[in-house]
Amino acid sequence: MADLIALVLVIAVVAVVFLRKTSPGVATLALLAGVSLNQLIGKWIIGYLPIGSQTAGSDELVVVFVRMVIIFTPTVVALIFAKVHKRNTVLSLLSSLTLGFLMFYFGLKTLGSVDTLMVHTKNSGLVHFIGPYHNLIILISAILATVDLISGHKSKPSISKKKKH
Repeated sequence: MADLIALVLVIAVVAVVFLRKTSPGVATLALLAGVSLNQLIGKWIIGYLPIGSQTAGSDELVVVFVRMVIIFTPTVVALIFAKVHKRNTVLSLLSSLTLGFLMFYFGLKTLGSVDTLMVHTKNSGLVHFIGPYHNLIILISAILATVDLISGHKSKPSISKKKKH
């Protein structure tokens, strides 16, 4: 089931990138920034939540929800507002495919902390297949995002006017 969700998520991300003409490079870097933000301030924000009054299962879901909001908010904002001026179709396609995969991967890692969902998240064949290569995939997606960001946001050379004497 998780592999089917990955396919749907990747197709949805590619569709959003191409229909809205947004920059997948900016969104990928925003996702990586969201992951870093979660690592930096996730425990601090969760420490301020009034957890403990409900059942233990709902506490885990609240923590996962907060972590998902921290991780994916920069990506959603980037997908909404980061328009691209010049698009390289192949580079945008590759960047948006890696963005969709990274969204699935980091979402699955976050959901894996819930005991009741751990059984379903561990059964993903995609995660088992690429498990040894996840650092390489993150590196390649960051490089693709940077190249897409640079190629899509080049400004036109300014034409200087000749001075009249």
